[in-house]
Amino acid sequence: MLTFLISVNCLTIPKAQPLTGKLLFIDEAPIKIDGGCSFFVDNTVPLSENRHQLIIDATHIAFIEFAKGRFAFFKRIQRKATNDGYVEYYKGTEANTKWYGGKVGSFILKINSVTRSEDGGTVRSGLLQLNYPGLSQTLRVHGKSDERDSYYRPPDMR
Repeated sequence: MLTFLISVNCLTIPKAQPLTGKLLFIDEAPIKIDGGCSFFVDNTVPLSENRHQLIIDATHIAFIEFAKGRFAFFKRIQRKATNDGYVEYYKGTEANTKWYGGKVGSFILKINSVTRSEDGGTVRSGLLQLNYPGLSQTLRVHGKSDERDSYYRPPDMR
């Protein structure tokens, strides 16, 4: 009589966890990003440090890092021009639901200043209003953008 021992490695699915704390600096992007991206950080951090807390890629997918190696993704759903910039509305993607109890989150990015940068892109500043379970906050942000969006630039930059 032969006896076999079968070992099965099972992955455990983590329970939904509320987020706590604040946005981290993104050391390594979780997706490939090419030109046309925007990189934002709290306005108390100099842009010369090249550190980012919010990255928006050319396809308007945005992401934040809230714990080392754990990201939340958002898709732009609307952009409205204003007299001095624009307002963008983002909703969390369904990928966020497996970690955060079915909540996808959202944020609003209100840009009220767009100026030309030395490298041909733009420097933008405004307000980030993040609404996410355990991580709801409003930050004054600034950042660099490679986006070539003349429609949303002030008249002197078109």
